[in-house]
Amino acid sequence: MKVSVSRHAAADTPLTNRGTRLTSAARRVQILEVATSLFSRHGYNGTTTKALAAAAAISEATIFKHFKTKDSLYRAAFQHRTESDSAEFVSLLERLADAGDDRYLLRTLFHGVCAGYTRDRDLHRLMQFALLEGEAAENARLTDALAHSAVPNFVGSWIARRQEEGVFAPGPPSVLVTAVLAPIVDFLQLSKLYGVDSGHDDATEVDVLVPFILRGLRRPDRPDADNRP
Repeated sequence: MKVSVSRHAAADTPLTNRGTRLTSAARRVQILEVATSLFSRHGYNGTTTKALAAAAAISEATIFKHFKTKDSLYRAAFQHRTESDSAEFVSLLERLADAGDDRYLLRTLFHGVCAGYTRDRDLHRLMQFALLEGEAAENARLTDALAHSAVPNFVGSWIARRQEEGVFAPGPPSVLVTAVLAPIVDFLQLSKLYGVDSGHDDATEVDVLVPFILRGLRRPDRPDADNRP
């Protein structure tokens, strides 16, 4: 795509409110944030690079300076949001796993997922649009990327570890990760994305799901194995 940049030159490097120009890294983050917002509202097909440029007050040429294609921008926007804050959260979960406190770990995990849906509705709407608009092969790549992102990776490792310790019943961790996360995700999609009132709040949902899921994960002879080897 050929784009004239001269008439947008002033917009390409706008001043911050302190009178300094955005660095290249800051500009990239700005583009990603604007892109996530627009993609989440209009989908990939409904969002043009012209609209992205207008929303960010830059030229299309500036977008393509940082991202070679609209597709690469879309993928980067998804990755930018999914990776932010996840390292610190997973570190907390790992400490709880080391302590052997499955109940508190699962409560922390679910409350973190709830906070994510509350804080970043745009990201989750973007994922919904991505799956609705994508072809089967692309959807397979996206779901595989989601399955191997930081939090699901941790959950799979935690399950495998507790199976080795004889606390959790045997079964493929990849299947059990879905069984653990799907109930809370389903509730949050309905309440946070679609505005369906379930009649109870996030805390109640967590209180109900945690013991239910733990009963399913644990071996029958280890019904309450917190803090035990």
